[in-house]
Amino acid sequence: TRTDGTGNEANDFFTAQLTGPNNLRINQADTSSACSIAMAYDAQVVSWAGSVVSRGTLTGGSGTTFLASAVTAPGSFLLHSSRMATNDTTSEMCRRRLRGTITNSTTLTFDRGCIGADVQDISWEAVRLPPNATVQTAQAQLNANATTTPVFTGQAVDLWGADAKGETA
Repeated sequence: TRTDGTGNEANDFFTAQLTGPNNLRINQADTSSACSIAMAYDAQVVSWAGSVVSRGTLTGGSGTTFLASAVTAPGSFLLHSSRMATNDTTSEMCRRRLRGTITNSTTLTFDRGCIGADVQDISWEAVRLPPNATVQTAQAQLNANATTTPVFTGQAVDLWGADAKGETA
């Protein structure tokens, strides 16, 4: 059931983890159980022949930057989700939204625009595509174009994440 909400609270943020060949787990703010609030989810689990996926979880905290160790290679991209440890009711999205980047071949960096509500944990997946596939990183501002090398749009997809760094809504 979908309902309107007026809050921007910790129970609105979830991690998604593929925990087995036929199990996608959605976690809310309590590590000992699955979601405790009735919510509706739409999720896709994609199998990509020839790809290699490494995944993990990282304990968060109150800081602005969190690091994870992961071996990545050219042709990799990062997916992530996070949940909050406390139900801080302030509306500042910069406390809750994280940017995830592949920093180098052994490090993933997750950061946010301000400190505040504790990030309970971060679930991540680094996906290395099969040979002959490419991944480009592009950064852009809102309503502006990011420049990439040309791609055939019939065989390319944009995967992106919004970063609320600096927002003080």
